[in-house]
Amino acid sequence: MARPRAASPRPPHAAAALLGLLALLGGFAPAPARALDLPLPPEGESVVGHIRHVRATEADTLLDIARRFDVGYEEIVAANPGVDPWLPGKGTRVSVPTRFVLPPGPRIGMVINTAEMRLYYYPAPETPWERRRVVTHPVGVGKVGLETPHGEFKVKDRVEGPSWTVPAELAAKFRAQGLAFEPVMPPGPENPLGDYALILDKPGYSIHGTNRPWAVGMRVSHGCVRLFPEDISTLFRRVPQGTPVRIVDLPYKVGRQDGVWYLEAGNLDAPDRAGSAAMVSDLLAGAGVENLPAAAAVAGRVVTANRGVPTPITPRQGGAAAPALAGSPGPADRD
Repeated sequence: MARPRAASPRPPHAAAALLGLLALLGGFAPAPARALDLPLPPEGESVVGHIRHVRATEADTLLDIARRFDVGYEEIVAANPGVDPWLPGKGTRVSVPTRFVLPPGPRIGMVINTAEMRLYYYPAPETPWERRRVVTHPVGVGKVGLETPHGEFKVKDRVEGPSWTVPAELAAKFRAQGLAFEPVMPPGPENPLGDYALILDKPGYSIHGTNRPWAVGMRVSHGCVRLFPEDISTLFRRVPQGTPVRIVDLPYKVGRQDGVWYLEAGNLDAPDRAGSAAMVSDLLAGAGVENLPAAAAVAGRVVTANRGVPTPITPRQGGAAAPALAGSPGPADRD
């Protein structure tokens, strides 16, 4: 079944402009992210990480907290309904959505899920006895009309200090406004590609850094995939040329951990959730979820809650009922 139409970019343009202004004023200063480098679960399981909870300081915005824990804008906002993104308030308890259902399919190379705006990298083990791991980062993706392409690609080249060629759409806009511009921008702090780029074998597309870190976790690019500067710096050093890259569009993912089934419902606008019930029901049935009618009923509430975090939809060990809303603490949530 076809998925609902792509979610419209959020926040609206006015909020995006405010984000840019904050960045210029130093309101979104760089902060070291906690890289999410996690052990892969056992065969048959696909849930990794933990939901964390922190207390906001007086100076914090949700964006500050998100970057501190390597989370994107929409992820942190969806996980904290009712919390002001700009002024959460000193002492406010903030949920940090760092639990994930891994995308289905082979766990090799890179997988980018544009629906959740997140990248998963499965590095090859260096020794036969080394436990395999997954490294995950938030990303920014293409805006409506210039969506990031889906399919299977490879890293064709690795470039440190990339030059940026002004996209045709943007060049046409500049010309219509009578603005002078250089068609190619050399490396430097104003370059939108940041300091590193992994060039895909699809012409015109790459995975790169950014000079606007506030845009990570948003749909605002011209189709490329953006990462926080600190994330692309470490990823660039780990990803060899020829690495396979699979780009998918999965608004809903189902996975299992310790005998409990979880549903991760993508953060979609209400119109985009039309038809979700049938899609999710098919997904649960295909995964082999037990007691399907009861699980589907809980899944419906998870979809409505729309918080973008893996949530139990079947009873936990000991028979405890699954929570009614997404974002409810799971068996391994941590403060």
